[in-house]
Amino acid sequence: NLNGNHNGNDQLVRKANSDLEKLKMEFDSKYIASCGLTEKEALLWEIEDLRNQLQSYMEGRKTSQKETPSLFQSAHLRKSICVEPTTDASSTKDDTFELERQRWMEAESQWILLTEGLRVDMESSRSLAERKELELNLEKKCSNELNDALQRAIQGHARIIEQYADLQDNYITLLSRHRKIMEGIEEMKRVASKAGKRGAGSILAESLAAELSVLRFEKDREKDHLKKENRRLNIQLKDTAEAVQAAGELLVRLKHAEAAAINAE
Repeated sequence: NLNGNHNGNDQLVRKANSDLEKLKMEFDSKYIASCGLTEKEALLWEIEDLRNQLQSYMEGRKTSQKETPSLFQSAHLRKSICVEPTTDASSTKDDTFELERQRWMEAESQWILLTEGLRVDMESSRSLAERKELELNLEKKCSNELNDALQRAIQGHARIIEQYADLQDNYITLLSRHRKIMEGIEEMKRVASKAGKRGAGSILAESLAAELSVLRFEKDREKDHLKKENRRLNIQLKDTAEAVQAAGELLVRLKHAEAAAINAE
């Protein structure tokens, strides 16, 4: 957008220089003879002054408050020179030159308004660029925060997966021990059945009952431990899911804001 404004300003300045050259040639060919060498010098000085002011504006410097009055001073000087009565100039030539002088003053006013409008456009473009830069910095900050949140969520999820794998290993170990216990019980039942027939069934039954109680206690304790681990992992998984969901919503809002900024540009 700024490049487009600069190109437009360059075209306006080139047109201004072309119009000034045409006015200079017109005055040289038609009206300088009636006003004398002093009027020609005043016109040349005024044209050069206008050209310098336009060039200074395009280079980025603000027009001084003293430059605009200089235009009217030059016009007043030219007016005072040209309206002096001469014995050789006729009234018709004076009227024609007065009309041309008025045209020249109108052209000066138009160029002053044009340069002021260009200055306002440049200020507006600069302000817009500053706002866009602030919005871009804010979007970068939001993007960094989002990336950080996503990274933390991914790390937390990885830890949960590792803990779940450990829990799975513990479950497999517990299942293997349970199978061995059941096999031992079956073996004890067979031994008890054989011993009962020989008259030692009561003693063996008490021994088996004590051993089974110990095994059941250990099994229940390990089962409680695994339940606690599973509960803790479920809580962590829920927190991680909420964090990932929040990060996803933030990412969607960031993409919408970025798209809006691109459309605005």
